[in-house]
Amino acid sequence: MTVARVIARSVADVVEQFELDGDVVVTIERLGSVMRQIGVGDDPRRLAYELQRSGWFGQLRTRHAWEFLPGARGGAYGSGDRFIEFRAQRAIRSEWPGVLAMESAASVLGLAQRIPEQEVMALPDDAVFPKALGGEWRRVHVELVDATARGRCREDHRVAGADEGGSAAAHRLLAEGRWRFRGCAASRGRLFPEKHSVVRTTATGRALRLANERERYRPP
Repeated sequence: MTVARVIARSVADVVEQFELDGDVVVTIERLGSVMRQIGVGDDPRRLAYELQRSGWFGQLRTRHAWEFLPGARGGAYGSGDRFIEFRAQRAIRSEWPGVLAMESAASVLGLAQRIPEQEVMALPDDAVFPKALGGEWRRVHVELVDATARGRCREDHRVAGADEGGSAAAHRLLAEGRWRFRGCAASRGRLFPEKHSVVRTTATGRALRLANERERYRPP
């Protein structure tokens, strides 16, 4: 069902710019940058409130970030993206070290039969877990001991081979709570630029091989 939304003249150029750029998450800094670019006012907080009230911004739990609701959706409807708050965290702080892990990483790589009930992210021990992700996400710790060597993965004190084709042991590593990697390369930052440009995952064995193959053969 299509629901009409009003585009006030004062915000039309801003909405148009977000449409052209394909923004998914808009931060207060990004909004201010667009306003300066097109010469529309100097109060991004006020404009953000106006865009949210008129149905162009969707509210997020992450502070100073909103989901842009493009006109193609036919109304003020969210995308239903299960990683939207994760994306917002990365948009707010580009240096934030959170990465997808375990069941969440497996589902993105097509290795899981169902979407996890609770998303999983890996964070260093000294990183603060964002309050905006509480309840829907849980954290694990991943230590990359040697990201350049190849061969075997070590989980705590047990050694399990992540062999060709994705062994049961390798898949078990995707389902355990705390990993210690030895001789396993981490996946590269942008796995699926066309759909998941902010999603980074930590993968082993078959998961890593699939990720590399998808990047290598991704059409231009």
